[in-house]
Amino acid sequence: MGQVFRTPYFWDLGTEKDLTVTPLITTLEASGIIAEYRHRFRKGELNIEGSGVLKIDDLTNEDEYRGHARGNIEFHPNENWRIGLDIDRASDDTYLRRYGFTADSTLTTRAFAESFRGRDYLSANAYTFQSLDGAVDEATEPFVLPLLDFNHVGKPGFLGGRTTFDANMLVLERGEGTNVRRLSVRPGWELPFFDPLGSAYNLSFKLLLDGYHVDEVTRGNEEDDFNGFVGRAVPQAKFDWRYPLVRTRGTVDQVLEPIASIIYSPNGGNSNKIPNEDSQELELDDTNLFSANRFSGIDRVEGGLRAGYGFKWGLYGRSGGSTSLLVGQTYRFKDDDTFGAGTGLNSNQSNYVARVHIRPNSYLDAIYRTRFSHEDFSPDRNEVQFSGGVPALRLGATYTFVSEQESGDFAGREELNFSGSSTLNKFWRANFSGTQDVVADELRSLSFGLIYEDECVIVATTASRSFFVDRDIEPTDSVFVRLTLKTLGAFETSASSAGN
Repeated sequence: MGQVFRTPYFWDLGTEKDLTVTPLITTLEASGIIAEYRHRFRKGELNIEGSGVLKIDDLTNEDEYRGHARGNIEFHPNENWRIGLDIDRASDDTYLRRYGFTADSTLTTRAFAESFRGRDYLSANAYTFQSLDGAVDEATEPFVLPLLDFNHVGKPGFLGGRTTFDANMLVLERGEGTNVRRLSVRPGWELPFFDPLGSAYNLSFKLLLDGYHVDEVTRGNEEDDFNGFVGRAVPQAKFDWRYPLVRTRGTVDQVLEPIASIIYSPNGGNSNKIPNEDSQELELDDTNLFSANRFSGIDRVEGGLRAGYGFKWGLYGRSGGSTSLLVGQTYRFKDDDTFGAGTGLNSNQSNYVARVHIRPNSYLDAIYRTRFSHEDFSPDRNEVQFSGGVPALRLGATYTFVSEQESGDFAGREELNFSGSSTLNKFWRANFSGTQDVVADELRSLSFGLIYEDECVIVATTASRSFFVDRDIEPTDSVFVRLTLKTLGAFETSASSAGN
């Protein structure tokens, strides 16, 4: 797209609102404008950004408009309610990335209302989605209206136990494909208690009640698509045990905590007449190792008798430093084909899960998460996060390896993200960042920044290179300069060029 220039113009419209208009000028593509409006109300706020470019085809003399709208409006009518709208839409799949705007792979627009009252939570949502993947048919993108959630936690009662109640209602429609109307309720009761030796227990019961009315559910195995009503009732019981052992030596506390849980629910809760809209990707990791249901949504449930076991160990210094370790595994007493290869749960004995967190002081913070085979100890997930240093030089890196899931849409990933920053002196700072695709052995992005700041101004300069290629998006070089006058506002200009 050649060279790109942006210079913002800021208008102070009052103590609660302002407008920034930025001409967007390109040498080889369509030019246009970017506008950002911000308004603070007594009980809410509005932030909206939009852009548009207009190109006239020299041969056909036809207009081509491209643009986007992004922002949110939120109100707090009283202390219990929050109401709002989040907007994220673009005219086409590649516009945002081509013109240098940040973008996720899917743009989500949401209208919502939430209520927080005592021990109750209520939310109502509506969603639309726009995929930026050119291979996705827009007619298959779902429209959700409504998605209702209600959660209640009761006060301690009989024997010190408390009731819980969760309810969910979903209506999901598509132009082409599966349509879903779902009503789910989850009544439950749980009882935490302790024994004289210090062991901590939690006994819980829950009933999973789900009713569906569906259209065009693909069942495979040469069966016809299913249309109609289907439901299930799945009782669930869970018993947790922990035994924290603490020893203090000097200024360091050491904690060793064995953990175990056993869960039972009947087998066969996932009929092929029930669509899977919210539980398509599943991974065993340190966050759900001891969960009763490791699926993230409602459409899939775990069944059968299974157990989780492991331990936590930690050292905690009085000055704030710490080192901790978690290791665990689950065991399923009956085969279950619900979990596909790559999830870590596709056999009776699951893969091992481990997490190590080392933070001896404010100068070093490192986390290692892994999941490895119980048969040959080969890893199918590795994640390392590191940050450390002093203001003169601070470095950070994240390495991620996740194996492919044969039963899901996730194709696996292995990449390295790295960054660094340096405070050169009282006025100057520098930084850099980049992303490396380890599998392809290719650099995906790289940027460098230099910042000058004194009591009056901030001048930030960033030079970056993106190696991303997608249809009309080519590798792009860009230089961005932002001048902030601390008493007046900010001015920006940028230039970018695309090419190989």
